Amino acid sequence: MKEFVEILKENKGKRVLVLCHDDADNDAIGAGFAMAELTKGTLAVPQKVSEHALELINKLGAKVEVAPNTLDYDLVIIVDTADIQQLPGITLKNYILIDHHKNNLLLENSQGYIYKLVDSTCQLVYYLYKEMEVSLTPAVALGLAAGILGDTVGLTKASNKAIIDLGNILQDGNIGYSTVLNTFKMSSKIERLQKLKAATGGKVYEFSDCILVYCQPDKNFLYYVANMFLELGADLALVGYKEGDWIHLRLVKSNQCLTSHNVYEIVKKASENMVVENFWGDQYFAGFKGQGEYDFFIQRILGEIENISNNKNLPN
Repeated sequence: MKEFVEILKENKGKRVLVLCHDDADNDAIGAGFAMAELTKGTLAVPQKVSEHALELINKLGAKVEVAPNTLDYDLVIIVDTADIQQLPGITLKNYILIDHHKNNLLLENSQGYIYKLVDSTCQLVYYLYKEMEVSLTPAVALGLAAGILGDTVGLTKASNKAIIDLGNILQDGNIGYSTVLNTFKMSSKIERLQKLKAATGGKVYEFSDCILVYCQPDKNFLYYVANMFLELGADLALVGYKEGDWIHLRLVKSNQCLTSHNVYEIVKKASENMVVENFWGDQYFAGFKGQGEYDFFIQRILGEIENISNNKNLPN
């Protein structure tokens, strides 16, 4: 932490870029916004922001640059990113890093980092603010709190520490919990329409040890749709979206699901021989962006789940 703070102090007043992973979610945007406010830097993403993070950006009034040239900056701060493949089109030279993911491949070449296996990167940024004795503005508190909620699926996967940190952030930033919840509401008619269409168009698969719901929305609201299916009682939610030649996909497992399905490993195996631009997650969540035969990809995922379910019931 102290080394990281010293680097920030050395670059005070210089050109600073705060870079989120592509298809940035609430944790990346919340952490990135807070770091941009702290350093008076530029917040950026390689190509796009996730649909579900747009409401947070609007609430924050944040400006997000797309496809920045890192060579134009004196300092690059990468947030919530574990692998170079999450930064398509970005040239990395000198950078520092804040992240919470397992198996981070960017640590080794960084000039400094804050890295800890907590529930969200936003918690680490909050610890940095405390270390530097910088007060939280309401906007920064909102971003950090929304990031914690996003990465813990509305606190359903939250550790006690994450819940305590969330409470402290709300108190320090003088904002209410309802204010944070409003960043997750699908307020527009088109967003509500997508959710309703998904709810009525989802296909249910019953395996021997779990229930999965699959659908293919015609807009990229995968985060909302997947969580909606889990809220309705699914053990697994599989949601895919086609954008030209690109496939966007989420496979999510309920935190209450007692099966041994590791969704990250399932998608990893199913996507073998595909063009993969971005792939991340853990045993409960897998996010994928790549190219290949969509229907074949979906069937491979379903097949992997069926094999795991059937093999679980075989005698030892």
